[in-house]
Amino acid sequence: MAEFIVRLVETSRRHAWLVVGLMLLLAVGGGVYTAGHIAIDSDIDKLIAADLPWRQREAAMDRAFPQNTDLLVMVIDGATPEQADDAATELRDRLAVMPNLFKSVRLPEGGPFFRKEGLLFLSTEEVQRFADQLIAAQPLIGTLASDPSLRGIFGALDLMAQGALHGDVAASAIAPAVTAVADATDAALRGHYAPLSWEALLSGRAVEQSELRRFVLAQPVLDYSSAMPGERATATVRAAAEAAGLTPDRGVRVRLTGPVALNDDQFSTLKAGAGFATALSVGLLCLWLLLALRSLRLVAAILVTLVIGLVLCASFGTLAVGAFNPISAAFAVLFVGIAVDFGIQFAVRYRAERFEQRDLADALRQTARGIGGPIVVAAAATAVGFFSFVPTDYTGVSDLGIVAGFGMLIALGLNLTLLPALLTLLRPRGEPRPVGFARLAPLDRLLLRRRRPIIVVAAIVALACLALLPLLKFDFNPLHLQSPSAESVATLIDLTADPINTPYAIEILAPSLDAAEALSQRLDGLPEVARTVTAASFVPEDQPAKLAILADAVTLLGPTLSPAATKPAPSHEETLQAMARLAENLRKLGAKGDPAPGRLAAALDAVALGGGAKLAALEANVASGAKRRLADLRL
Repeated sequence: MAEFIVRLVETSRRHAWLVVGLMLLLAVGGGVYTAGHIAIDSDIDKLIAADLPWRQREAAMDRAFPQNTDLLVMVIDGATPEQADDAATELRDRLAVMPNLFKSVRLPEGGPFFRKEGLLFLSTEEVQRFADQLIAAQPLIGTLASDPSLRGIFGALDLMAQGALHGDVAASAIAPAVTAVADATDAALRGHYAPLSWEALLSGRAVEQSELRRFVLAQPVLDYSSAMPGERATATVRAAAEAAGLTPDRGVRVRLTGPVALNDDQFSTLKAGAGFATALSVGLLCLWLLLALRSLRLVAAILVTLVIGLVLCASFGTLAVGAFNPISAAFAVLFVGIAVDFGIQFAVRYRAERFEQRDLADALRQTARGIGGPIVVAAAATAVGFFSFVPTDYTGVSDLGIVAGFGMLIALGLNLTLLPALLTLLRPRGEPRPVGFARLAPLDRLLLRRRRPIIVVAAIVALACLALLPLLKFDFNPLHLQSPSAESVATLIDLTADPINTPYAIEILAPSLDAAEALSQRLDGLPEVARTVTAASFVPEDQPAKLAILADAVTLLGPTLSPAATKPAPSHEETLQAMARLAENLRKLGAKGDPAPGRLAAALDAVALGGGAKLAALEANVASGAKRRLADLRL
């Protein structure tokens, strides 16, 4: 092998112009071919072989429920349940008219069905309590139904205040409504958009955190030829949310997660630092080459060899595996990082031989004889390491093994042919002194003289590290491979804290609903299972009793919610008059010791003095959702 390598290097030296010319032609041809055929396939479903049992089960699930594949999940948090609900509906409506970007857009827990039937999913006791609260609020509801405006709201509150003044109702009974409107009025005075929660006001109960969150599920049209297949869709969602005013300063936060956003953010994170990282890597590479070789001509020869090798490796990859996937595309990093080592070893040995051999040809022959064998062994071992990836069912890693493995052989061939030819043409100067770091010679002598204590200390350190091995833990969570600051990752981590909406779930496709229910009962008994959900989970229990309660409520509230006529929109003066009447009665009520009425009265006076802008802000905070909430009640 050594003699063959010497003859190969010698032949390349003798025919240096021919070797360099042929390699340049090969690189140009390979570059043209690669530019015309190179492609990337960012579909991560293709990274693992499709014939694996769990992949086949996954495909069956996707065929049964195609609406759950390739999802872009919009997580919408509102200051009130109504805000979250309205924001989700608004965003869904804006995206649904873009079939070129979204194949489907839906509200998994909203829409007409849940608006009408949602009460049935409460317990029977909760339905009864809700109906009782609505019946108790009948006067307020009736006033709002006939006049769903700021004037009507103030009129309804005025009736409640008068009832408290006359002793018909306790002041504490109207305190929640007065406090809620006071909070909304104070926010309007500060110029903040903080709409009133009619759901909390009419139900009389505290809003749960889960009620402030809604989801919009979209299936975007993905472009797998791009590193970020859903980039256009995510940009459109953000623009639509901005155009609709769904922003934190308006009390709404829209975040994106799900498989599409997670994959896009992963590559976006890589792309964000790619320019700086590449520039830094190239700069450091040149610095180390200069420190090791002390010759611009040697550095130039290695860099030219490296670039031509990278082009040829990319050409081979394009021909052998077709489109690169997100993992196999890493061949370029591996090639540069490892192939440059072969060039450094050859060039450093050349420098040492050049000090001994004043003639360049003799130095190259001695270099080939001395370092050729070790380079071949190193390249072969590295190539075998990469080729060991090939048998795996993980297609992304398998493709990487093929390209990177052959890349090592390409690098070996170039460093034994092109590099000697370039050195022959560039003719670096001879070495005036031995290669090495003379100042470190005392350290070499110390290590040799004290070799026994050094070996003992090293062994002790190794044993101490071995004792720490039981503390070593493996993190199996692939989510931790991504940046926790990425929106999709941070949002997903937030969702995992919610036992209802956590994405950590196992999906099992059963042949029938009965089989699914039987399996669910078995799984519920396992300590590893928090809860199970089947199709039957979406059918409310105890429906006859709940429907009877709601039927009684309809009998009492039906005429109230559907008055024969509604008043026309009030004028500016009529609204101010209604505010003044309410403020006067609130001051009387506040004189009895309750601070809430006085606070609202003072806030209303300030709005009246603030002019039209303050009144418009108050209307947005208090009256903007009245009509829609009344429509929901009718449903």
